[in-house]
Amino acid sequence: MLDPAAHLWLSQAHSDFCAAKRVYQAEDDSTYCQAIAKYQQVVEKSVKALAAGLHHAKITQISTTHYYKHDVGRLAQAIRHSVDPKNLGDIHDKIAKLFNAYYREEIRILSSFAPRRPPPGAPHPRNTEYPFQDRNGDWTAPAKPKSFTSQEVIRFNNLADQIWKQCNKIISALPRLSQN
Repeated sequence: MLDPAAHLWLSQAHSDFCAAKRVYQAEDDSTYCQAIAKYQQVVEKSVKALAAGLHHAKITQISTTHYYKHDVGRLAQAIRHSVDPKNLGDIHDKIAKLFNAYYREEIRILSSFAPRRPPPGAPHPRNTEYPFQDRNGDWTAPAKPKSFTSQEVIRFNNLADQIWKQCNKIISALPRLSQN
């Protein structure tokens, strides 16, 4: 049986993906930050769905209730290392491919745009939601021209799409494991 929590995480991730598509307007660079923020949410919720599904299937002890908050890269790494290749060869291979070094780095970069309070005295990093300090130390807002590029929107759209689809496929295969 499909884990209801995993299904809900995936459903919300898909809703966020659709919202990102609606908000993004190539001719209006003030929408880029909003689309990227939604793509970050798609990735975060998809990875949490996978964690919930694996936990429900008793494949891993990782749970979304207390783990990792917004550190999606760390959660992806923990999932990757928690799946036993001997017992779950195909699932393990799919997770290893999904969370390979390239995708983990892309997830890390995308996650870095989620707003976080910097250490005292440090500049506010570029993020998708709050004013921040640019490379010169001047304050700017994510919706200002040239804060984000259309190439970044496309890049993170592709990442979010891939992560959501692959997490969905893996989660969909989990009930078949319990039948074997």
